[in-house]
Amino acid sequence: MPLSSAAGNQALNQLNNLPFENIIGGPLNAAIQAQAQAAETTVDFIQSVGMHEVNGVKEAINVQFVYEDSSGQARRITVPILAIVPIPFIVIDNVSIAFKAKITASASAQSSSSKSQSGYVNVSAGYKGTRFRASLNAGYSAKKDSKASQESKYSVEYTMDVQVNASQSGLPAGMEAVLGFLQQGTHELPLALQAKVNGLLKNYQLPSSGSFTVAPTFYLIVNDANNQPITDSEISVVSNNGYVQLANPSGVDDGDDTEDGVYKITLAAGTSLPSSLAAGDELVDELLITVTTDNDVATLSRPISLRITA
Repeated sequence: MPLSSAAGNQALNQLNNLPFENIIGGPLNAAIQAQAQAAETTVDFIQSVGMHEVNGVKEAINVQFVYEDSSGQARRITVPILAIVPIPFIVIDNVSIAFKAKITASASAQSSSSKSQSGYVNVSAGYKGTRFRASLNAGYSAKKDSKASQESKYSVEYTMDVQVNASQSGLPAGMEAVLGFLQQGTHELPLALQAKVNGLLKNYQLPSSGSFTVAPTFYLIVNDANNQPITDSEISVVSNNGYVQLANPSGVDDGDDTEDGVYKITLAAGTSLPSSLAAGDELVDELLITVTTDNDVATLSRPISLRITA
């Protein structure tokens, strides 16, 4: 009996009915959606980190740094924040789809035939002229069976491997042009307010009683970018550890006993001195000196140490 072609046809139908639009289109659609989300992330980053709204108008956020150069002059750098932070721009540059289908065809067929026959036989015999007589009773049956079968099976197995590669790509030409314009706004200029410390020693003697015998005194020289004295500054001194404080908490204005732009600063013992001090102890502190004018603010940091005397 020939093998049935039904299984082969069914396997072929299985292959033809595979949803290739989902197998191939699904990963591609997912990659496209992921790329769209990455683009939205870039836009949100630029809007939230690099821009702010001023009077209803979007403006770039600038970051300012103040530092002292080798000559001791304070300088200010102004730079747009988008020019100094990396902008996330992720692109999917490769999508690889590998699909395998394993289909094994099978079919089964079976046939059988059966033939049977049955009956009853009664035979008797005698001899003439004698009293002898014999008889035979018998039944019979016959049966013929035949059976033929064929069997095969089919199975379907699908496997799919998807590989997606994403990388940080270069910025679009338009974004590069915007960053170029922003970088043109980067500038380094001398700070309008120039302040220098004069006469501040590193070590000061502090009696164990906690009060300075001779109050530490130093001078601030405050000029503008053109080296002209500024006479209307307000000075504040804050101790990092609280070991010293400004003798005049309200600030120090330019006094009559100094030249224009020169401010005399006097310190007093702070309120955070340790309760028990012994001769030879050394307290390390840091002074944060802030100079404020109508147009600018300058902050200087200077380390000092206090050595305890008898």
